[in-house]
Amino acid sequence: MTIGERIKERREALGMTQQELADKLGYKSRSSINKIEMNGRNLKQSKIKAIADVLQTTPGYIMGWDNKEDYIIYDSISHKGLIKKITLMEYLEKASEPNVNRLYDYMKFLIMQEKEGDK
Repeated sequence: MTIGERIKERREALGMTQQELADKLGYKSRSSINKIEMNGRNLKQSKIKAIADVLQTTPGYIMGWDNKEDYIIYDSISHKGLIKKITLMEYLEKASEPNVNRLYDYMKFLIMQEKEGDK
């Protein structure tokens, strides 16, 4: 299996589109990801690491040095839920401090309401 095939397989296992992967890696369009998946073009070490991080695996797996079963990270976790949490964290990093505080208070309020609903 090629580098590109491993990237595609892992991306699809996470339910991630090429555009979502491109966005997380800072590419302007999904065509960059398509090119990587099609021919596994020469990638810099830092880009392989970034891809592995986003795809919740290791650079060794992407390169074909490690076994899939041994090095896929978080396979037992709901990937869509995990991706939403990561995206939420990315939004929080971009928000101003006053908005982070507002979001924190609102999330706390929602959680308290859920707990009251469980009673």
